[in-house]
Amino acid sequence: MSYITSVLIQGAHQKDIDKLNAWLLENDEARQQQFRQINMDEAGGTKYYVVDVWAAAFNYISGDLISMLRDPDTWEHALLSVAVVIDGEESMEVFCFDGSEANGFSPVGGQEVRW
Repeated sequence: MSYITSVLIQGAHQKDIDKLNAWLLENDEARQQQFRQINMDEAGGTKYYVVDVWAAAFNYISGDLISMLRDPDTWEHALLSVAVVIDGEESMEVFCFDGSEANGFSPVGGQEVRW
């Protein structure tokens, strides 16, 4: 059975994603899992989606990746970026980055969401 961690990142700069992908190649050599950019030309609505979006569904990923997502030093170019982490169908965390400090928050009263 697999343990899936899904991650969606919106608004980050390509250099930040490159840093995360380089870490993944070095620290998860067996699986070679990477973030991929989503083609937002397929998004709904009548307007053009104005930020880039990346996603990955990781199989048995290290908790170190989640720590990196929380670390402000990871985000040199992530002004107003958002990362959504759904961990094994058990919990969801949402992080908003203001470019200088990682401010973790969740949609329900500042608490981690579990279902």
